[in-house]
Amino acid sequence: MNHAEFNAKFLVVGGGSGGVTVASTLTKKFGTGTVWIVEPSEHHYYRSLWPMVSYGTRVSSHSQKPTRKVLPYGCEWLKTTANQFDPDNNCIFTESGDKVNYEYLIVAVGVQSHFDQVKGLSTALKNGSATSIFGSNSVPKIYESLQELQPRKALFSCSKSIINCDMTTLSMVYLADEFLRQADIRTKVEIDLFTSFKQLFLVNKYSKRLHEICRQKNLNVCEGFDLIEVDSERKMALFEKKDLQCSESYEAKYDFLYVAPPLAPPKVLSCSKLAGIDGMLDVDSQTLIHKRFPNVFGIGDCIGCGVGRSFGAVGAQAKVLKRNIVNIVLGKQPKALYSGYTSCSIFTGYNKLLFAEYDYNFEPLETFPFDQSKERKSLFLLQRDYLPELYWNGLIKGKWDDPIRWRKLLRIRDKFMEGRKKRSYNSFIN
Repeated sequence: MNHAEFNAKFLVVGGGSGGVTVASTLTKKFGTGTVWIVEPSEHHYYRSLWPMVSYGTRVSSHSQKPTRKVLPYGCEWLKTTANQFDPDNNCIFTESGDKVNYEYLIVAVGVQSHFDQVKGLSTALKNGSATSIFGSNSVPKIYESLQELQPRKALFSCSKSIINCDMTTLSMVYLADEFLRQADIRTKVEIDLFTSFKQLFLVNKYSKRLHEICRQKNLNVCEGFDLIEVDSERKMALFEKKDLQCSESYEAKYDFLYVAPPLAPPKVLSCSKLAGIDGMLDVDSQTLIHKRFPNVFGIGDCIGCGVGRSFGAVGAQAKVLKRNIVNIVLGKQPKALYSGYTSCSIFTGYNKLLFAEYDYNFEPLETFPFDQSKERKSLFLLQRDYLPELYWNGLIKGKWDDPIRWRKLLRIRDKFMEGRKKRSYNSFIN
């Protein structure tokens, strides 16, 4: 069998939100045929809507589109998987055996769900005794499971991962509470939330508010517990809590089980020279340039920078990458720096949402001129109606990067309105 060899100025590996966004910005800047993208999937997903989809509040067609339709015009698509990175020779090898040479490489392979790291979980998912939002085919099954079952004990588990805690688990537990209340069976169901992390959210401001919501909804929160085994026949889940002094195990019976599995980068990255000790892409946390290979860049979930998963983070990273790549191509010093900005939408009900924004220091970096730690219907409508359009028609087309300009405009407006009120008051008393 003959294998082909291709040459690309810019090679993007991974066609998720990060890969497509960078491909769009570079194609616009450098022209047709300069950007190649390696991505095996037939469909591209907007995953932020999946919590809503899983509870029947949005149809799936709004959260996915054919990959061909989201790729920029003039970008070459290799519909295959990267099988090996060879940064010493500036090339990669695909699953089909083809070789792709590059001048510049952008790694955007994301992370993968590792259900097999929890004993018995894969079997439980197959036989329907457990559910998860991590997989497009399993999303509608969550709604079906809650409709068919009349659970007395519902467990939600967020597993330990290399990346930061995925906040979809909180959305899922809050939406489950809402679903059961509307079905008038909430008082008959005990809901437990197990998280492997020491607090519900990495930012104290939001974590405190999320704990308050859990108390208001009568949700039992168990922090520091990691799911290690699922016995689907007995419908039992085994958790383990470790600290410096001791280890504690806890077994819980369930009628409904939702699991966010361990997440880690694919082996093609973690076993390559591009990976750091933790298996993530070893890039500088500010310039997003690889620490050992200066023509390699990273974006999205696979970079080892410790930021939360969101398209807000992707937009901010894409802005930095574009500027730094252009400067390097022109022989200039890369000066753009990524602040660690990321955002996280947490559904607290069918029409309420908490919108968290923060940076590397886990300090709030909010856009709107109000307290975003309080759930609002306006934020829910923003997530449901506006952000999907911003994603499909803005971010992945290279027309949107981050909300910093809006943040500045809103702050200027606030200062203007405050000054106007003071002038009106002074003229009134005089």
